[in-house]
Amino acid sequence: MPVHYDFKNSSRNLPRRRNAGYKRLRFFGVLLIVAAITVAVVMIIVPDTAPQSGSDTSKNENSGTEQKTEQLSSSGENNNTSGNSTQNSSATSTQNSNNNSSQVGDGGASSNSGTDSGSSTSNTGGTSDTDNGGGSLETWYQKGSTVPGGDAGDSPVYKPNQAPGADEVIAKLKTLTSPDEVISVATAFLMKEYSSGGCCSANWNQIGAYLTAAVHTEFSSGKWKNNSIIHKVSAGNNLSTIARRYSTTVEGIKKINKKRNNLLRIGERLTVIPGKWRITIAKNSHTLNLWKQEKNGWQIFAVFPIGVGRKNSTPTGKFNISHRLYHPKWHGPDGRIFAYGDKENPLGECFLKLSGRTGRGAGRQGYGIHGSPDDTSVGKALSRGCIRMHNQDVLLLYYLVPVTTPVEITD
Repeated sequence: MPVHYDFKNSSRNLPRRRNAGYKRLRFFGVLLIVAAITVAVVMIIVPDTAPQSGSDTSKNENSGTEQKTEQLSSSGENNNTSGNSTQNSSATSTQNSNNNSSQVGDGGASSNSGTDSGSSTSNTGGTSDTDNGGGSLETWYQKGSTVPGGDAGDSPVYKPNQAPGADEVIAKLKTLTSPDEVISVATAFLMKEYSSGGCCSANWNQIGAYLTAAVHTEFSSGKWKNNSIIHKVSAGNNLSTIARRYSTTVEGIKKINKKRNNLLRIGERLTVIPGKWRITIAKNSHTLNLWKQEKNGWQIFAVFPIGVGRKNSTPTGKFNISHRLYHPKWHGPDGRIFAYGDKENPLGECFLKLSGRTGRGAGRQGYGIHGSPDDTSVGKALSRGCIRMHNQDVLLLYYLVPVTTPVEITD
């Protein structure tokens, strides 16, 4: 009897077979989904990598867009607006991830090493104690006083005033309540004084204090109107590329736009204060001037009081900022290491390391511009060669000036 096979029906009982290409496609599909979820989770939970916006608010800093006349007036008369110590919440920065492992010194400290903007460049060398004015390795820093024996550079020595009308300008500044107006009036007078050869005169520093107070107010408010631009975020933008394009810093862009992370949205509008920048330092008058390049040339942006090195230990010459350190440790001349916030650490909030190119500082790597835990040391010759600033002031520099910014130190 012939046997009949029902092929049509029997095939339903056989297991379905999938080809190898389908299995590979499914595997890679699952892998892509897992990767996307992982990236999203990391972007959400990873903490901010730079000083938090608003975290460096000074104890007496005004946070609004307006400032009372009395506050601006007081800052100009005392030339000490920036004298308030700034305490910052602890936050790390990818741009300054080395700030807790860097060796930085107040002029005569041991060698420095650090990174900026993702760079891993190390710097060695620095200066010894005898290189910067001699003396033993005993305690050389006495808060609020000069070193034993005094120093001829303890008190500022100003150049003669040049441009007339300073009293009238000061009287007008006392009546202004808008930081924008203060910046405009003060800048106009200072450029007139500068063109007359009166940079770093008594009038320069006094009216410069009004300018700097207004700059602090504008910057902290996040509503900067003077010489700023709006950058519209496009595909491929990130904070580092935007900062490089405008010769500024990632931290500065985040600070003025009150951003707490590095995430950007296409079409987002960012306020940016573009460079280029340069810094000039006059040792005799204890003045640091921050200049900003405009279409018509260099224009004064802020004037800061500073402290300098004892026994003329601050070298003159041309330098560049090589590293920018936030909350730095200090390696003392006796080899001890003091963490940020330690009462023996004289570096304050930030350290802008200088690399010497010409003059007495040529080839030197151990000098820098930094803050101070003691405001009374600003305006005196107490350091081992470094430039000391009020914490609030050095933070403003930290936010604005990038690595490679030129610095010139003169007598």
